[in-house]
This record gives sequence, C-alpha cells and structure tokens, in this order.
Amino acid sequence: MTIILRYVDVLSNVVCIEESFLGFLDVNDTTGQGLYDVLQNELNLLDLDINNVRGQGYDNGSNMKGKHQGVQKKLLDINSRAFYTPCGCHSLNLTLCDMANTCGKAKALLQVAKNDNDPKITSEAKSLAKNELGNFEFILALVIWYEMLNTINLISKQLQSKDMFIDVAMEKIMGLISYFKEYKENGFLNALQTAKDIALEMGIDPIFPKKQKLLSLDDITLKSCCMSLETSLKKDEQSDIDGNDLYVELKLLLHLLPKEKLTAIDILNFLKRVDCFPITSITYKIMLTIPVTVASAEQSFSKLKILKSYLRSTMTQERLNGLALMTIERNMLDKVTYEDAIEKVYFNEY
Repeated sequence: MTIILRYVDVLSNVVCIEESFLGFLDVNDTTGQGLYDVLQNELNLLDLDINNVRGQGYDNGSNMKGKHQGVQKKLLDINSRAFYTPCGCHSLNLTLCDMANTCGKAKALLQVAKNDNDPKITSEAKSLAKNELGNFEFILALVIWYEMLNTINLISKQLQSKDMFIDVAMEKIMGLISYFKEYKENGFLNALQTAKDIALEMGIDPIFPKKQKLLSLDDITLKSCCMSLETSLKKDEQSDIDGNDLYVELKLLLHLLPKEKLTAIDILNFLKRVDCFPITSITYKIMLTIPVTVASAEQSFSKLKILKSYLRSTMTQERLNGLALMTIERNMLDKVTYEDAIEKVYFNEY
C-alpha cells in the first residue's frame, strides 16, 4: 500500500497544494481492518495525529471505500472530520465501464426475451431491456460513444494532476456538461437522427426526460450550510470552525473579492493578503486538503515498477562486478581484463 499526504502550504509566498509521498507499506492482511491497522501504525510512527486528518481518498476497492468495514469507515469511526471523497478518476472510469456493461446486458436481455421458452422470463427480460435499459437517453449515449470517450479522456487526464482541487474539478466536470449541452444543440443532428431510428425500431418514444436546474444559494441556505459544516467538523463538542462567524465572513467577503473568476487557491491567496478572515481561511484550507483523486498514489505504483527493475538490474550488475573482481584477483598472472572477466562471468565460463 502506498501512502501520500496532501496538505496546503501557506508559508510560501504563494499558497500551493503539496502531495508528499511517504513510502510503500508492507501489507499482509488486505481486509479493511488490516489495511487500516497498517495505515494507523504508520501515522503513529511518523508522529502524525490521526485526529488532524480532514480528508481521505482511496481507490474504489470495497476494502478501501466500504461504508461498513472499509478503511474510510474505520478512520471515520475514530475521526468523523476526515471527509471521505471517492476518487474522481476511478468513479469516472467506473461510470464508463458500467455504461459499456449495461450495453452488453441490454443485448443479452433482448436475446433472452426472444429465445427463452419461459413466458415469465421472457416478459421480465423484455421489460428490463426496454424500460430500464432501453430509454432514448441511453440509446443516444451509445450512438455518441466515440465523442464521449475522447472528451472524457481529456478531462480525466486533467483531474489526475496533484494540484487538482474540488472547485477546479467541479469546473472541469461542469465544462464537460456544457460541452455535451452544446453538442446536443449544434453538433450531433446525425447522431440524434440515428438514435431516433433505433428507438422507433424498439418501440421507444424518442424524447428526453425533463431535469430540474440548480438554484443559487440564498442567505438562509448559506447560513444553513455554514452551520452544517460546523457540525461536520465537530468532535467532543469542539469544532474547527464557528458556523455563524463563517456566515458573516462569507457575506462580507462577497463584496470584497475581485470581480474576475477565481479558483479556491486564488481566494485563499487573497485571504492570506488581507489577513482578516480567519474562519474562512480555515475552511478553504480544509477544502483544498480533501483529495479529489488518488492519481498520485497510482503513479507511485508505476514508479515502484521502475524502482524494482532498477534494483534488480543493479543487484545483478553488482553481483557480476564482485565475481569479475574475484576472477581478476585469481587470474592476475594471466592478465585478464575487467571487461573480459565480466563477459566470462556472464556466460558462466568461471
């Protein structure tokens, strides 16, 4: 298991997000409890208080993300303020896999409905294929599969950067949504027509379901969110923030922030300069500390493969060097050269 710490560096001239690789941990028990015990022991050895954790992220393995016995639940039982965030990249990939699997299931169900002799099974399979999997939105998603993968692949790579944080990740996802909205309006009339033809053949109405739009936060909702955050960051009747103070600071901050579009780090840099919004600063530090993806952890395993290959090669070379030197010592009178000795050792001539 690899362990990486994510934190916000506010001591440098410009606020920045850091992710520090602490090492690879030997794991013998891969259950949620076993992995958690290794993690907790490592934090203790590093003299890091587990109660100071404000965010945790893992891959989507059940032993890591499980809500009953996973590592994230074990940590939350000790520290309820360690917000768990599923890896955005893993979730995106799983969404695509589910869509692909669902496509296969739809075909399989239609095949069952056509060939099975049991009327009940035939009816249920046909109902699932047409009602659950065979709606017009799903058919259209299949038609534009290629375009989706190209665009999503680009966003997925951007999400893997170590300085990715929640507001930028949301911005990227919203940009992805905007792309598809624009594509829907201007770019895929041919795909739309193809989807309509397929839907009509399947007896499905070629219409989209209506969706509600999000509303902006009013004062009451904003204050409610601030108080909820205070509760979420509370342990033993003590919280990292005061909800009322956060609400007051945010209301004032709205009038002081520059008008241009700002990221969370931009805002935290602004708060650092003005130095009069302590609760909001803490809130932004916590938000930026929460991991969006576990891409850094995945990349560390890629480095491990390189490291293993390097060590294996180095150890082999050191062994050859040692044998060659001993060979030269034994054959000094024959004036065997170092290169000759290496070659002879390699081909087992000594």
